[in-house]
Amino acid sequence: MRIGLDFDNTLARYDHVFASEAKQEKFVSSEWKGTKKQLRDTLRSLQDGDLMWQKLQGRIYGPMMSEAKLFPGVFQFMLRCKHRGYDVFIVSHKSEYGHFDPTETPLRQAALEWMTQNGFFKKTKCGLSEERVFFEKTRREKVSRISSLDLDVFVDDLKEVYAENDFPKIEKILFTTDIDEEQDVISCNNWSAIANEVLGPITDEDCKEMAQTMLNEKISKVQKIQGRGNSRIYQVVTETNQVYALKYYPDLLIDPRNRLQTEVQSCHLLEDYHLTPKVFAYDAELNIALFEWIVGGHLKSVGNEHIDQALDFIKKLQNIETPKFLQPASEACTSADQLFSQIENRLQQLEIVGNEQLKQFLNTIFKPLYLDVKRWSQEQWPPDNLLEKLPKYKQTLSPSDFGFHNSILRSNGSLCFLDIEYFGWDDPVKLITDFIWHPAMDLSEKHKNSWLKKSFKIFKNTEEIQQRFYAAWPLYGMRWAMIMLNEFRKDGWEKKLHVDENMEKIREQKLSEQVNKAINPDIPAEAENIAATFRVIIGGIAIALGFITYYCRDLPMAQAMTLLYALGFGFIVIALTIISVKPRGFDKNIAFPPVIMFAILTSIAFYTYNESSKIDEYMFIVLNHIKPDKAEVFEKVLFDEVMVAAMEYRDEDPIKQSLNDKAFNSFEILKPREMNQDSTWTYFMVADPYVEGALYNIGPSLKQKYGEEGAKEVFGRWSECFNAGQEVYFSERLK
Repeated sequence: MRIGLDFDNTLARYDHVFASEAKQEKFVSSEWKGTKKQLRDTLRSLQDGDLMWQKLQGRIYGPMMSEAKLFPGVFQFMLRCKHRGYDVFIVSHKSEYGHFDPTETPLRQAALEWMTQNGFFKKTKCGLSEERVFFEKTRREKVSRISSLDLDVFVDDLKEVYAENDFPKIEKILFTTDIDEEQDVISCNNWSAIANEVLGPITDEDCKEMAQTMLNEKISKVQKIQGRGNSRIYQVVTETNQVYALKYYPDLLIDPRNRLQTEVQSCHLLEDYHLTPKVFAYDAELNIALFEWIVGGHLKSVGNEHIDQALDFIKKLQNIETPKFLQPASEACTSADQLFSQIENRLQQLEIVGNEQLKQFLNTIFKPLYLDVKRWSQEQWPPDNLLEKLPKYKQTLSPSDFGFHNSILRSNGSLCFLDIEYFGWDDPVKLITDFIWHPAMDLSEKHKNSWLKKSFKIFKNTEEIQQRFYAAWPLYGMRWAMIMLNEFRKDGWEKKLHVDENMEKIREQKLSEQVNKAINPDIPAEAENIAATFRVIIGGIAIALGFITYYCRDLPMAQAMTLLYALGFGFIVIALTIISVKPRGFDKNIAFPPVIMFAILTSIAFYTYNESSKIDEYMFIVLNHIKPDKAEVFEKVLFDEVMVAAMEYRDEDPIKQSLNDKAFNSFEILKPREMNQDSTWTYFMVADPYVEGALYNIGPSLKQKYGEEGAKEVFGRWSECFNAGQEVYFSERLK
């Protein structure tokens, strides 16, 4: 494979440099945030904006080139290409000198020096040759160079390059945050996605080559470990049987949190306690780390001793001398306002997802319940912590994603806690609640109570912590419901694919499962709005009743009247139950709309019942007297031929066919238990009710199914069974 890559804004990232320089020159305010592209658009909207932009370009692409950063994932892509023996070329539109650059720095030379600095030309790294780097004066010359190199694929951040008339017919990958609708262009917003398009999913062999860069000893085997939630983990075995755990972190463009750096630093901090794996090596460019391989297995059954070990971990965190490098934990919640914001931000991200199942859940279940719970929590929360962050001395160091799901049970019975890539400062309440709320934690009520009681004792200001816990508990449950739905978001699904590319095959099934999980959070009774739950139940009942009545639309009158009567009383019970939420103290308000709805339905049910009782319905009864020795033949002809023909008969007139269907469904055949005194058998055929206009004659149905001659033959065998002709009666019920 021959692969071509653009340079500026494809390999080299300038967003931070452009933003910094623009602020220094006061082209934008000191508060401005955004990408290089957003800055360009902002400046061009101003007077003399083009001039401002050219000045920035001349300075940054020249004397400030060294400050550019390599896009996350590029180095890994280059290494995979190198080990597969693919030819990589860099083709860039770059002039020799920048406009408005008083230093007259050679731009091309600056770019080459930057590539040298970042290991592009090192044989132990990317192994790229300088002869495969091309800088062209114009875009047209760039396209011409791409054509001459006979490439299979090209990656660029500018759509305009692909729009050139003479651009070759090769695979085009657009590195952009925007979705491109053109069929011949593949849009990718990170280098992991680009690598997946060009090179395919990462293989065990790819990981072996990456791990080898961190070890002097030759690796004999690399194997992916299945079943990890947020991480891609591999077992690495060397030729001397040394075993390591290789952790492959998500692309920083997918997840901007530097999880590798946080976990490496935190494991070093906790190394003396032997509660986390030891770090052996890491590579920030490849975004991978080698850890001690912990021999053991996952905890299958939680015991008191395991709860105590988790509590001991928390205790030891209190004794650690505070390191300067530690920042807040990932998604720390140190105030009520911060917790509200996290839930609402997640909600906003999910609301823009075009999935009907998700939309229905958010609008009918989550949002009404959240508003009720938020109001309740605000009333319970300590006032000084509603808006203001918790003081540092009241915070704790937290693994953030702490629980038995992230642990391995050693052979000696001790637990080793894994995946502390979100480690940092946080509210103890979040640590306590997440331990219980996490979907992977299956704790008994006994163990939950033990965890709560003992964890409260570890921290000071126990009374205040308990108050915050009480107020925050249902909110954290709802936060977890939002987390469960992350996979509906593009960035959330990309994180899931980072762990397992095969997930794409079962995406719809997985998303449906996540909704079902989110629908059933264990909200405590103290904070649950029962009326909100009723709204869901009412909707389900209404749908169920609708299906019942539709299915039973052709019932005989007596049965239909019984159903109507039962529905009427059912509606009354439901309405009274809804009304009871207020006097029983479950809610401040009565949900009047459903009460009104069920009052109307009750009236309709009883009115229909009364009107139905006034209708005169006829019954159609036929007596069939069968010869003593023909009962078996009669039944066979009746059920195997006559009734089959009646069931399959189709009238050209749809109205008549509808009447026939109704008549067929109301038709019954009664078999005698004993012979008559004259040794004959009497079979009853009952049409209840008799349907006016329906076909009760067997002749047309026999002809339609068997043809003229076939119908005569069947009718002949049918007639031979009768001892006498049929007796026909029309009857009505006595009121």
